[in-house]
Amino acid sequence: MEQFEPKYSDMRDIVFIAQMPHQRDGVSLEYSRWFQFLLGLLEVSIEYSEHFELGKSWAIFGLFGGVLGSFWAISVTYWTHLPSFMVEDALIQLEIRLAYRTHADDPNTWHELITTNATRTLQCT
Repeated sequence: MEQFEPKYSDMRDIVFIAQMPHQRDGVSLEYSRWFQFLLGLLEVSIEYSEHFELGKSWAIFGLFGGVLGSFWAISVTYWTHLPSFMVEDALIQLEIRLAYRTHADDPNTWHELITTNATRTLQCT
């Protein structure tokens, strides 16, 4: 990240992506239709950078699921008027989408099932 030159003074052009389930030994894994639930954990670790303003910053996180899996697009927003890097009661705004695909679908075709938004307060330490 030291070589990263942002296009904006906030973090809007940083995107993180992960795929679930992961390929293992060259085999594409998939979730069973009997799978009861899927739990995702988002741990936000923010480090200081002189490239970004503290007044208004946000980043976009994305997690993509496998066949019969799930798709999430998560955006992070925090607002502060504090002069220090540690932001009290920083907010994280999540845009969560659940989608699926079948064996008959193209690998890049997803059918959105539901979308919701949630806001949580980060406990910065």
